[in-house]
Amino acid sequence: MTPNELIETLRKDRILGLKFGQLSTGLKLATERQHFESLVKANPEIAACTIESIRGALLDVAVLGLTLSPAQRLCYLIPASVKAKNAQGRDEYQKVLTAMPSYIGLEQAVLSTGSVLGVQTQLVYDTDSFEVYGTETGTKVRYAAGPTPKDQERDARLRAVYCIAQYENKFIHVEVMDREDILGCRAAAEKKQGRVPFTWTGPFRTEMWKKCAVRRAAKHWPRTARLGAVLDIMDRGDPMDFKEPEPNEKAAKRAGRTEPGPSAESRMREALVAGGIPESDHAKWLTGIAGAMGRKSAADLPASAGDDAVRRIRQRIEKLQAAQLAQEAGKS
Repeated sequence: MTPNELIETLRKDRILGLKFGQLSTGLKLATERQHFESLVKANPEIAACTIESIRGALLDVAVLGLTLSPAQRLCYLIPASVKAKNAQGRDEYQKVLTAMPSYIGLEQAVLSTGSVLGVQTQLVYDTDSFEVYGTETGTKVRYAAGPTPKDQERDARLRAVYCIAQYENKFIHVEVMDREDILGCRAAAEKKQGRVPFTWTGPFRTEMWKKCAVRRAAKHWPRTARLGAVLDIMDRGDPMDFKEPEPNEKAAKRAGRTEPGPSAESRMREALVAGGIPESDHAKWLTGIAGAMGRKSAADLPASAGDDAVRRIRQRIEKLQAAQLAQEAGKS
């Protein structure tokens, strides 16, 4: 299909227009169609993508609520070759189109979900002063910028990245990823596409470090339907392998902490806040989880039990949310 044929096909696609209007969080179809037509003419590879993936990418743009305006640079349309099964069940490469937010676009998208009031990320180089430590209210960081590495040395000297988010109740969540964590995300993307994606090697590769931190942090934020939809889009287009948090002692050693990590109880309280559990119910939850782990109270749990305790809390919250959704569906 030529660029002009694609443009004409989408102009006549009334179902796409209807769905775009239903899903959009403020974008105007006419405006975004103009941006799309300009992008197609500038990059004919888009027209070589499957029509299904093009429709899907445009609908993802509507869900994200990020304009395709080249001037704002909030969201890009990325054509890529991916391996898929043909009608005969054999592997073949297909051109598909993916909607991919920039780091600033991702930040705006997650803020628009209402899950958090503010988000800040920071790259950490080996020339910076950086420390991760624990308190009774959760993980904290101390950061002071050092001399800026030379351009040709920046990639090699990146040490970590962290993301700080503030909840509506003023709770502060901190997510830290070191170089090994980030390279694991890059490896996951490479495994899916068969090669390292351009986003990890191009001029905006350091933005991928920030996007990794935001996306892993968002998995702990109060969940809303909008946040879930944004994360689903990101997972489809740019898969990342987020490993479960390591035991406190091992994570502290890797991050170079000089103070003890947060206690199991403080991590449990953090998980309850993130899961939207009212503070009045925290004591009951803490006692119940501790009892299931053979302890009288959460205060009796060692710091090394924090991972298991948080996992149990998340599982119970997921079951509770599933039951609430089923109940609401039954009423309707």
